[in-house]
Amino acid sequence: MEQPQGWTKLEGCEYREGAHSDGDSVEVLHEGKAHVFRIYFVDCIEQNPLSAKRRRAQASYFGISSEREALQHADAAASVTRELLEGRPFTVWTRWEMVTPGSDNPSIRAFVETSEGRDLA
Repeated sequence: MEQPQGWTKLEGCEYREGAHSDGDSVEVLHEGKAHVFRIYFVDCIEQNPLSAKRRRAQASYFGISSEREALQHADAAASVTRELLEGRPFTVWTRWEMVTPGSDNPSIRAFVETSEGRDLA
């Protein structure tokens, strides 16, 4: 596929477990550089203990009533992402747009393709 204007294609990415790894964010190692990518069109319940306020809002939106159940869903989403990417090279497409410009959030918006060429979203 021809690379669309303004997009960067990162091939041979490696999954990396880290503080930002969850169902809708992927920590990646590509050519020796670490990146955090937030997957376009995906929203999963936050796992990070520091994201309790956001997790409560997400749980409410998804109709989940308890913190325990919300964390179970967050863990399940993170497990699926990890299982689909870990140990196999995958591709990231990005325009290098920060999720929250001006904050300490390192996440960059991206599409992620599994090693089989499927859109992770």
